[in-house]
Amino acid sequence: MNLSAETVPRELAEEYSQAQQELGNRTRQLMAVARLSRRVLASPELRKLLMKETVALIARVLRVDYVKFLVLLPHGKAFRLQADVSWPDDLGSQSEIPVTPDSVAGYTLRRGMPVIVQDRRTDPRFEASVAITERDLVSGMSVVVGAAEAPQGVLCAYTSNRRTFVEKELLFLLAAAKALGIVIEREATESRMHRLRDRLLSASRASAMAELGTLLAHQLNQPLSALVNYVQACRRKIAFSGAQVPEQIYQLMDVIDKAVREAERAASILRRFRALVPSGELHTLEEDINRTLKDAASLALADAAEKQIEVRYRLDPKLPKVVIDAIQIQQVLYELIRHAVGSLEHSQRRQLILSTQLADGGMVEVQVADTGEGIDPTRRDQLMLLEGISEDGKDGAIALAIGRSIIETHGGKLWVSDTADGGATFHFTVPVSSDKGSSF
Repeated sequence: MNLSAETVPRELAEEYSQAQQELGNRTRQLMAVARLSRRVLASPELRKLLMKETVALIARVLRVDYVKFLVLLPHGKAFRLQADVSWPDDLGSQSEIPVTPDSVAGYTLRRGMPVIVQDRRTDPRFEASVAITERDLVSGMSVVVGAAEAPQGVLCAYTSNRRTFVEKELLFLLAAAKALGIVIEREATESRMHRLRDRLLSASRASAMAELGTLLAHQLNQPLSALVNYVQACRRKIAFSGAQVPEQIYQLMDVIDKAVREAERAASILRRFRALVPSGELHTLEEDINRTLKDAASLALADAAEKQIEVRYRLDPKLPKVVIDAIQIQQVLYELIRHAVGSLEHSQRRQLILSTQLADGGMVEVQVADTGEGIDPTRRDQLMLLEGISEDGKDGAIALAIGRSIIETHGGKLWVSDTADGGATFHFTVPVSSDKGSSF
Protein backbone atom coordinates (compact mmCIF):
# COMPACT_ATOMS: atom_id res chain seq x y z
CA MET A 1 0.00 0.00 0.00
CA ASN A 2 1.33 3.44 -0.97
CA LEU A 3 1.49 5.90 1.89
CA SER A 4 1.51 9.64 1.43
CA ALA A 5 4.16 11.81 2.99
CA GLU A 6 1.61 13.06 5.49
CA THR A 7 0.29 9.55 6.39
CA VAL A 8 3.65 7.97 7.28
CA PRO A 9 4.65 10.43 10.02
CA ARG A 10 1.14 10.19 11.52
CA GLU A 11 1.19 6.36 11.67
CA LEU A 12 4.75 6.38 13.00
CA ALA A 13 3.68 8.85 15.63
CA GLU A 14 0.77 6.59 16.64
CA GLU A 15 3.09 3.57 16.80
CA TYR A 16 5.63 5.53 18.83
CA SER A 17 2.93 6.74 21.19
CA GLN A 18 1.70 3.16 21.70
CA ALA A 19 5.26 1.91 22.31
CA GLN A 20 5.93 4.74 24.72
CA GLN A 21 2.76 3.95 26.62
CA GLU A 22 3.70 0.25 26.80
CA LEU A 23 7.21 1.14 27.97
CA GLY A 24 5.77 3.40 30.62
CA ASN A 25 3.48 0.62 31.85
CA ARG A 26 6.35 -1.86 31.99
CA THR A 27 8.62 0.63 33.78
CA ARG A 28 5.89 1.29 36.32
CA GLN A 29 5.56 -2.46 36.91
CA LEU A 30 9.31 -2.96 37.37
CA MET A 31 9.59 0.01 39.71
CA ALA A 32 6.70 -1.31 41.76
CA VAL A 33 8.36 -4.73 42.10
CA ALA A 34 11.65 -3.09 43.11
CA ARG A 35 9.95 -1.04 45.84
CA LEU A 36 8.13 -4.13 47.04
CA SER A 37 11.32 -6.20 47.25
CA ARG A 38 13.16 -3.53 49.24
CA ARG A 39 10.42 -3.36 51.87
CA VAL A 40 9.76 -7.08 52.15
CA LEU A 41 12.38 -7.66 54.88
CA ALA A 42 11.32 -4.73 57.03
CA SER A 43 10.00 -4.96 60.58
CA PRO A 44 7.02 -7.19 61.52
CA GLU A 45 4.73 -4.15 61.81
CA LEU A 46 5.65 -2.99 58.33
CA ARG A 47 5.17 -6.49 56.93
CA LYS A 48 1.52 -6.45 58.00
CA LEU A 49 1.01 -3.15 56.23
CA LEU A 50 3.03 -4.41 53.30
CA MET A 51 0.52 -7.14 52.47
CA LYS A 52 -2.25 -4.55 52.29
CA GLU A 53 -0.08 -2.23 50.23
CA THR A 54 0.82 -5.07 47.89
CA VAL A 55 -2.75 -5.83 46.89
CA ALA A 56 -3.40 -2.09 46.43
CA LEU A 57 -0.28 -1.90 44.26
CA ILE A 58 -1.47 -4.80 42.12
CA ALA A 59 -4.83 -3.14 41.58
CA ARG A 60 -3.20 0.14 40.60
CA VAL A 61 -0.46 -1.22 38.30
CA LEU A 62 -2.56 -3.89 36.57
CA ARG A 63 -5.62 -1.63 36.52
CA VAL A 64 -7.92 -4.30 37.94
CA ASP A 65 -10.99 -3.75 40.08
CA TYR A 66 -10.60 -6.50 42.66
CA VAL A 67 -7.59 -8.16 44.30
CA LYS A 68 -7.48 -10.73 47.09
CA PHE A 69 -4.68 -12.53 48.90
CA LEU A 70 -5.78 -15.79 50.51
CA VAL A 71 -3.46 -17.45 53.02
CA LEU A 72 -3.66 -21.23 53.25
CA LEU A 73 -4.27 -22.32 56.84
CA PRO A 74 -1.91 -24.93 58.37
CA HIS A 75 -4.38 -27.80 58.03
CA GLY A 76 -4.62 -27.09 54.28
CA LYS A 77 -8.42 -27.33 54.13
CA ALA A 78 -9.31 -23.63 54.18
CA PHE A 79 -8.07 -20.15 53.29
CA ARG A 80 -8.11 -16.96 55.31
CA LEU A 81 -8.52 -13.62 53.53
CA GLN A 82 -5.33 -11.75 54.44
CA ALA A 83 -5.69 -8.60 52.33
CA ASP A 84 -7.95 -7.36 49.55
CA VAL A 85 -8.98 -4.44 47.38
CA SER A 86 -12.73 -3.88 46.91
CA TRP A 87 -13.41 -7.58 47.41
CA PRO A 88 -17.10 -8.27 48.11
CA ASP A 89 -17.74 -8.46 51.86
CA ASP A 90 -19.70 -11.70 51.68
CA LEU A 91 -16.74 -13.39 49.94
CA GLY A 92 -14.21 -12.41 52.58
CA SER A 93 -16.20 -12.12 55.80
CA GLN A 94 -15.78 -15.79 56.70
CA SER A 95 -13.01 -16.57 59.16
CA GLU A 96 -12.25 -19.63 57.05
CA ILE A 97 -12.96 -20.02 53.33
CA PRO A 98 -13.11 -23.72 52.38
CA VAL A 99 -10.69 -24.96 49.72
CA THR A 100 -13.00 -26.37 47.04
CA PRO A 101 -11.76 -27.79 43.71
CA ASP A 102 -14.39 -25.89 41.69
CA SER A 103 -13.39 -22.46 43.00
CA VAL A 104 -10.74 -20.40 41.24
CA ALA A 105 -8.50 -20.33 44.31
CA GLY A 106 -8.99 -24.04 44.98
CA TYR A 107 -8.40 -24.90 41.32
CA THR A 108 -5.23 -22.75 41.24
CA LEU A 109 -3.96 -24.38 44.41
CA ARG A 110 -4.61 -27.86 43.03
CA ARG A 111 -2.94 -27.12 39.68
CA GLY A 112 0.04 -25.41 41.33
CA MET A 113 0.38 -23.03 38.38
CA PRO A 114 -1.08 -19.70 37.17
CA VAL A 115 -4.70 -19.70 36.03
CA ILE A 116 -6.09 -17.07 33.64
CA VAL A 117 -9.86 -16.70 33.36
CA GLN A 118 -11.30 -14.93 30.32
CA ASP A 119 -14.90 -14.96 31.55
CA ARG A 120 -15.61 -16.31 35.02
CA ARG A 121 -19.35 -16.49 34.34
CA THR A 122 -19.08 -18.97 31.50
CA ASP A 123 -15.88 -20.85 32.34
CA PRO A 124 -16.86 -24.53 32.72
CA ARG A 125 -13.94 -25.22 35.09
CA PHE A 126 -15.50 -23.37 37.99
CA GLU A 127 -18.76 -23.30 39.88
CA ALA A 128 -20.78 -20.21 39.02
CA SER A 129 -20.84 -18.21 42.24
CA VAL A 130 -23.92 -16.05 42.58
CA ALA A 131 -21.96 -13.44 44.48
CA ILE A 132 -19.35 -13.18 41.74
CA THR A 133 -21.96 -13.14 38.94
CA GLU A 134 -23.95 -10.37 40.61
CA ARG A 135 -20.87 -8.20 40.93
CA ASP A 136 -19.65 -8.89 37.41
CA LEU A 137 -16.22 -10.17 38.38
CA VAL A 138 -15.47 -11.36 34.90
CA SER A 139 -11.82 -11.74 33.86
CA GLY A 140 -8.90 -12.43 36.11
CA MET A 141 -5.63 -14.13 36.98
CA SER A 142 -4.68 -16.21 40.00
CA VAL A 143 -1.28 -17.57 41.06
CA VAL A 144 0.03 -19.72 43.89
CA VAL A 145 2.00 -17.92 46.61
CA GLY A 146 5.01 -19.97 47.64
CA ALA A 147 6.38 -23.15 46.07
CA ALA A 148 3.91 -25.51 44.39
CA GLU A 149 5.02 -28.34 46.70
CA ALA A 150 4.60 -26.15 49.81
CA PRO A 151 1.96 -23.52 48.92
CA GLN A 152 1.30 -20.64 51.29
CA GLY A 153 -1.79 -19.22 49.61
CA VAL A 154 -3.31 -17.85 46.42
CA LEU A 155 -3.21 -14.33 44.95
CA CYS A 156 -6.08 -13.30 42.63
CA ALA A 157 -6.72 -10.21 40.49
CA TYR A 158 -10.07 -9.59 38.71
CA THR A 159 -11.75 -7.03 36.50
CA SER A 160 -15.43 -6.20 36.24
CA ASN A 161 -15.34 -6.37 32.46
CA ARG A 162 -14.05 -8.85 29.95
CA ARG A 163 -10.34 -8.45 29.34
CA THR A 164 -7.39 -10.35 27.92
CA PHE A 165 -4.33 -10.38 30.16
CA VAL A 166 -0.88 -10.43 28.58
CA GLU A 167 2.32 -12.15 29.68
CA LYS A 168 3.95 -9.09 31.27
CA GLU A 169 0.90 -8.63 33.51
CA LEU A 170 1.07 -12.25 34.63
CA LEU A 171 4.80 -11.86 35.32
CA PHE A 172 4.07 -8.83 37.50
CA LEU A 173 1.45 -10.78 39.48
CA LEU A 174 3.95 -13.63 39.91
CA ALA A 175 6.59 -11.17 41.15
CA ALA A 176 4.14 -9.74 43.67
CA ALA A 177 3.22 -13.27 44.77
CA LYS A 178 6.89 -14.05 45.31
CA ALA A 179 7.27 -10.97 47.50
CA LEU A 180 4.20 -11.97 49.53
CA GLY A 181 5.63 -15.48 49.85
CA ILE A 182 8.79 -14.03 51.40
CA VAL A 183 6.65 -12.09 53.88
CA ILE A 184 4.65 -15.17 54.90
CA GLU A 185 7.77 -17.34 55.12
CA ARG A 186 9.49 -14.70 57.25
CA GLU A 187 6.52 -14.56 59.61
CA ALA A 188 6.34 -18.36 59.81
CA THR A 189 10.06 -18.57 60.53
CA GLU A 190 9.87 -15.87 63.20
CA SER A 191 6.88 -17.60 64.79
CA ARG A 192 8.77 -20.90 64.86
CA MET A 193 11.85 -19.19 66.28
CA HIS A 194 9.76 -17.51 68.99
CA ARG A 195 8.29 -20.87 69.98
CA LEU A 196 11.75 -22.43 69.96
CA ARG A 197 13.16 -19.54 72.01
CA ASP A 198 10.40 -19.94 74.60
CA ARG A 199 10.99 -23.68 74.81
CA LEU A 200 14.75 -23.19 75.12
CA LEU A 201 14.25 -20.58 77.83
CA SER A 202 11.97 -22.92 79.76
CA ALA A 203 14.42 -25.81 79.36
CA SER A 204 17.33 -23.58 80.33
CA ARG A 205 15.60 -22.49 83.51
CA ALA A 206 14.73 -26.07 84.42
CA SER A 207 18.30 -27.22 83.78
CA ALA A 208 19.76 -24.32 85.74
CA MET A 209 17.47 -25.07 88.67
CA ALA A 210 18.41 -28.74 88.58
CA GLU A 211 22.12 -27.98 88.42
CA LEU A 212 21.93 -25.32 91.12
CA GLY A 213 19.83 -27.64 93.25
CA THR A 214 22.54 -30.26 92.98
CA LEU A 215 25.19 -27.65 93.70
CA LEU A 216 23.36 -26.34 96.77
CA ALA A 217 22.73 -29.82 98.10
CA HIS A 218 26.38 -30.71 97.58
CA GLN A 219 27.88 -27.47 98.90
CA LEU A 220 25.54 -26.86 101.86
CA ASN A 221 24.74 -30.32 103.09
CA GLN A 222 28.37 -30.97 103.90
CA PRO A 223 28.88 -27.94 106.20
CA LEU A 224 25.48 -28.51 107.79
CA SER A 225 26.42 -32.10 108.58
CA ALA A 226 29.73 -30.90 110.01
CA LEU A 227 27.89 -28.30 112.11
CA VAL A 228 25.57 -30.96 113.57
CA ASN A 229 28.54 -33.20 114.33
CA TYR A 230 30.47 -30.40 116.06
CA VAL A 231 27.48 -29.35 118.17
CA GLN A 232 26.70 -32.93 119.14
CA ALA A 233 30.36 -33.46 120.05
CA CYS A 234 30.18 -30.42 122.35
CA ARG A 235 27.06 -31.82 123.99
CA ARG A 236 28.67 -35.21 124.58
CA LYS A 237 31.79 -33.60 126.03
CA ILE A 238 29.69 -31.56 128.44
CA ALA A 239 27.68 -34.62 129.43
CA PHE A 240 30.78 -36.69 130.20
CA SER A 241 32.52 -33.91 132.12
CA GLY A 242 30.28 -34.31 135.18
CA ALA A 243 30.99 -32.10 138.18
CA GLN A 244 33.90 -30.34 136.54
CA VAL A 245 31.49 -28.32 134.38
CA PRO A 246 29.88 -25.19 135.87
CA GLU A 247 26.10 -25.13 136.27
CA GLN A 248 25.77 -22.37 133.67
CA ILE A 249 27.25 -24.66 131.01
CA TYR A 250 24.67 -27.34 131.75
CA GLN A 251 21.99 -24.72 131.15
CA LEU A 252 23.32 -24.37 127.59
CA MET A 253 22.44 -27.99 126.81
CA ASP A 254 18.90 -26.98 125.80
CA VAL A 255 20.29 -24.31 123.49
CA ILE A 256 22.66 -26.86 121.95
CA ASP A 257 19.76 -29.26 121.35
CA LYS A 258 17.85 -26.50 119.59
CA ALA A 259 20.89 -25.72 117.40
CA VAL A 260 21.08 -29.38 116.37
CA ARG A 261 17.38 -29.46 115.50
CA GLU A 262 17.62 -26.27 113.43
CA ALA A 263 20.63 -27.55 111.50
CA GLU A 264 18.84 -30.84 110.79
CA ARG A 265 15.76 -28.88 109.69
CA ALA A 266 17.89 -26.81 107.27
CA ALA A 267 19.29 -30.04 105.78
CA SER A 268 15.73 -31.38 105.44
CA ILE A 269 14.64 -28.18 103.62
CA LEU A 270 17.52 -28.61 101.19
CA ARG A 271 16.50 -32.20 100.49
CA ARG A 272 12.89 -31.14 99.86
CA PHE A 273 14.06 -28.31 97.59
CA ARG A 274 16.15 -30.77 95.58
CA ALA A 275 13.12 -33.05 95.24
CA LEU A 276 11.03 -30.16 93.86
CA VAL A 277 13.59 -29.29 91.18
CA PRO A 278 12.82 -30.86 87.76
CA SER A 279 14.78 -34.03 87.27
CA GLY A 280 15.68 -33.26 83.66
CA GLU A 281 13.86 -36.29 82.32
CA LEU A 282 14.62 -36.85 78.64
CA HIS A 283 11.93 -36.93 75.97
CA THR A 284 13.95 -38.43 73.14
CA LEU A 285 12.94 -38.81 69.53
CA GLU A 286 14.74 -39.53 66.29
CA GLU A 287 15.95 -36.14 65.07
CA ASP A 288 18.04 -34.63 62.27
CA ILE A 289 21.11 -33.28 64.07
CA ASN A 290 21.87 -30.85 61.22
CA ARG A 291 18.40 -29.31 61.50
CA THR A 292 18.73 -29.18 65.29
CA LEU A 293 22.06 -27.37 64.94
CA LYS A 294 20.72 -24.86 62.41
CA ASP A 295 17.68 -24.04 64.57
CA ALA A 296 19.89 -23.35 67.58
CA ALA A 297 22.34 -21.32 65.47
CA SER A 298 19.55 -19.15 64.05
CA LEU A 299 18.83 -17.97 67.60
CA ALA A 300 22.39 -17.79 68.87
CA LEU A 301 23.79 -15.96 65.84
CA ALA A 302 21.23 -13.18 65.57
CA ASP A 303 24.00 -10.57 66.06
CA ALA A 304 26.73 -12.37 64.09
CA ALA A 305 26.53 -10.06 61.07
CA GLU A 306 26.58 -6.98 63.28
CA LYS A 307 29.70 -8.29 65.03
CA GLN A 308 31.29 -9.14 61.66
CA ILE A 309 31.55 -12.84 62.47
CA GLU A 310 31.98 -15.18 59.52
CA VAL A 311 29.91 -18.32 60.07
CA ARG A 312 30.67 -21.53 58.19
CA TYR A 313 28.69 -24.76 58.22
CA ARG A 314 30.38 -28.09 57.57
CA LEU A 315 27.47 -30.47 57.97
CA ASP A 316 27.54 -34.07 56.80
CA PRO A 317 24.29 -34.50 54.80
CA LYS A 318 24.43 -38.29 55.03
CA LEU A 319 24.32 -38.57 58.80
CA PRO A 320 21.79 -40.99 60.30
CA LYS A 321 19.07 -39.78 62.66
CA VAL A 322 20.12 -39.30 66.27
CA VAL A 323 18.18 -40.13 69.43
CA ILE A 324 17.98 -36.91 71.43
CA ASP A 325 15.78 -34.53 73.35
CA ALA A 326 15.98 -31.81 70.69
CA ILE A 327 15.21 -28.92 73.06
CA GLN A 328 17.93 -29.92 75.51
CA ILE A 329 20.53 -30.40 72.75
CA GLN A 330 19.57 -27.04 71.24
CA GLN A 331 20.08 -25.53 74.69
CA VAL A 332 23.62 -26.96 74.77
CA LEU A 333 24.31 -25.73 71.24
CA TYR A 334 22.96 -22.27 72.01
CA GLU A 335 25.26 -21.90 75.02
CA LEU A 336 28.31 -23.20 73.17
CA ILE A 337 27.70 -20.91 70.18
CA ARG A 338 27.14 -17.88 72.43
CA HIS A 339 30.34 -18.76 74.29
CA ALA A 340 32.16 -18.78 70.93
CA VAL A 341 30.61 -15.46 69.88
CA GLY A 342 31.81 -13.92 73.14
CA SER A 343 35.34 -15.23 72.65
CA LEU A 344 35.46 -13.68 69.17
CA GLU A 345 34.50 -10.22 70.38
CA HIS A 346 38.11 -8.99 70.73
CA SER A 347 39.64 -11.22 68.06
CA GLN A 348 41.15 -9.90 64.85
CA ARG A 349 40.02 -12.96 62.89
CA ARG A 350 36.37 -13.67 63.61
CA GLN A 351 35.37 -17.04 62.24
CA LEU A 352 32.95 -19.59 63.65
CA ILE A 353 32.72 -23.11 62.20
CA LEU A 354 29.79 -25.39 63.01
CA SER A 355 30.24 -28.98 61.89
CA THR A 356 28.81 -32.47 62.25
CA GLN A 357 30.36 -35.82 61.45
CA LEU A 358 29.96 -39.52 62.13
CA ALA A 359 32.00 -40.73 65.11
CA ASP A 360 32.99 -44.15 66.40
CA GLY A 361 30.77 -46.29 68.60
CA GLY A 362 27.45 -45.43 66.98
CA MET A 363 27.75 -41.73 67.77
CA VAL A 364 27.53 -38.43 65.89
CA GLU A 365 29.98 -35.68 66.80
CA VAL A 366 29.10 -31.98 66.78
CA GLN A 367 31.81 -29.31 66.84
CA VAL A 368 31.62 -25.59 67.60
CA ALA A 369 35.00 -24.08 66.65
CA ASP A 370 36.06 -20.45 66.91
CA THR A 371 39.20 -18.45 66.15
CA GLY A 372 38.98 -16.40 69.34
CA GLU A 373 41.25 -16.07 72.33
CA GLY A 374 41.08 -19.75 73.23
CA ILE A 375 40.95 -21.22 76.73
CA ASP A 376 43.75 -21.11 79.27
CA PRO A 377 45.05 -24.72 79.50
CA THR A 378 45.21 -24.44 83.29
CA ARG A 379 41.47 -23.70 83.40
CA ARG A 380 40.30 -26.04 80.64
CA ASP A 381 39.41 -28.90 82.96
CA GLN A 382 37.86 -26.57 85.51
CA LEU A 383 35.41 -25.24 82.94
CA MET A 384 33.98 -28.72 82.50
CA LEU A 385 33.54 -29.36 86.23
CA LEU A 386 31.17 -27.99 88.83
CA GLU A 387 34.13 -27.33 91.08
CA GLY A 388 35.39 -24.77 88.56
CA ILE A 389 32.39 -22.46 88.94
CA SER A 390 33.55 -19.07 90.11
CA GLU A 391 31.50 -17.01 92.54
CA ASP A 392 30.80 -14.35 89.92
CA GLY A 393 29.76 -16.93 87.30
CA LYS A 394 32.38 -15.87 84.73
CA ASP A 395 33.58 -18.01 81.80
CA GLY A 396 30.12 -19.51 81.33
CA ALA A 397 31.11 -22.33 83.65
CA ILE A 398 27.59 -22.91 84.95
CA ALA A 399 26.21 -23.19 81.41
CA LEU A 400 29.02 -25.55 80.44
CA ALA A 401 28.45 -27.68 83.52
CA ILE A 402 24.75 -27.89 82.63
CA GLY A 403 25.68 -28.75 79.04
CA ARG A 404 28.02 -31.48 80.19
CA SER A 405 25.28 -32.93 82.38
CA ILE A 406 22.77 -32.91 79.49
CA ILE A 407 25.17 -34.58 77.06
CA GLU A 408 26.17 -37.25 79.59
CA THR A 409 22.49 -37.94 80.28
CA HIS A 410 22.14 -38.61 76.55
CA GLY A 411 24.98 -41.11 76.75
CA GLY A 412 27.49 -38.81 75.06
CA LYS A 413 30.55 -36.82 76.04
CA LEU A 414 31.41 -33.09 76.03
CA TRP A 415 35.00 -31.86 75.79
CA VAL A 416 37.10 -28.95 74.55
CA SER A 417 40.26 -28.77 72.44
CA ASP A 418 42.40 -26.13 70.74
CA THR A 419 41.38 -24.93 67.28
CA ALA A 420 44.19 -25.53 64.77
CA ASP A 421 44.50 -21.83 63.83
CA GLY A 422 43.97 -20.54 67.36
CA GLY A 423 40.85 -20.47 69.46
CA ALA A 424 38.79 -23.22 71.06
CA THR A 425 36.67 -26.08 69.73
CA PHE A 426 33.93 -27.62 71.81
CA HIS A 427 32.93 -31.16 70.87
CA PHE A 428 30.08 -33.36 71.99
CA THR A 429 28.64 -36.67 70.89
CA VAL A 430 25.10 -38.04 70.80
CA PRO A 431 23.92 -41.55 69.88
CA VAL A 432 22.52 -42.45 66.47
CA SER A 433 19.16 -44.15 66.09
CA SER A 434 18.97 -47.80 67.14
CA ASP A 435 18.12 -48.90 63.61
CA LYS A 436 21.60 -47.66 62.65
CA GLY A 437 23.30 -49.88 65.17
CA SER A 438 23.25 -47.70 68.26
CA SER A 439 23.23 -49.47 71.60
CA PHE A 440 21.68 -46.43 73.35
